[in-house]
Amino acid sequence: MVDWERPIVASVYLNRLAINMPLQADPTVRYVTAEDRPRVLYRDLEIDSPYNTYRNYGLPPRADCQPRAAFHFRGGVRTGRNGLSVLREQAGRDTSI
Repeated sequence: MVDWERPIVASVYLNRLAINMPLQADPTVRYVTAEDRPRVLYRDLEIDSPYNTYRNYGLPPRADCQPRAAFHFRGGVRTGRNGLSVLREQAGRDTSI
């Protein structure tokens, strides 16, 4: 993902939160899969975990600690805040991780 795509992806997640739709975020499912592979398989979507955002609504319980996690940008400048904490704040949830 390149920097200019981050706000677009974040807006997709924010829009899904606003209408109480599952986030359906592949990185959250990959976080709980036993295998390390480049894509999510249909069988992965059935995993019973609070991090499976295909089965659960809202944000996962905490950050998934992936090093590629998006960071919040304001006016094109990286604020240093994790994108998930910004999503939690905007959704009116606890920002502690």
